[in-house]
Amino acid sequence: MTRVNPLYLLGLMLFLLIFVFVKLEDAKVEQLSVKENFEKTNTLALNIVSLKKSWSIGKKNKVKLEKILRASALRDSGIVKKYKRDSVSLSAEAMDYKTSQYLLNKLLNDSFVINTMKIRRLDDLSVSLKMEIAL
Repeated sequence: MTRVNPLYLLGLMLFLLIFVFVKLEDAKVEQLSVKENFEKTNTLALNIVSLKKSWSIGKKNKVKLEKILRASALRDSGIVKKYKRDSVSLSAEAMDYKTSQYLLNKLLNDSFVINTMKIRRLDDLSVSLKMEIAL
């Protein structure tokens, strides 16, 4: 039986040790990269969830719209509502300027999805309004 030179064994161990440390460093770098990607994805997901909550389309928006339209400033403005499957059409043939400003401020300051909006000035004090809001 032939003997193996101990220097060869020592060299092999040293090579394996260096190889393991290099692979360990690569794994650490990869773990940091994965962790950074996870953090980015997590913050993006939280942003998406918060945006979905604030821009939710559904029953809450319908209730908010009804509350705005029941306001005393809009009660006598002649706004005609037409409900469709997934939207509401609002139209007013002759609405005074202050009432239209009130309505637009309320709608634009809340989280409604406005599909179409047409405003036409009739004279100095009145406007015509046609608007479609998604529900």
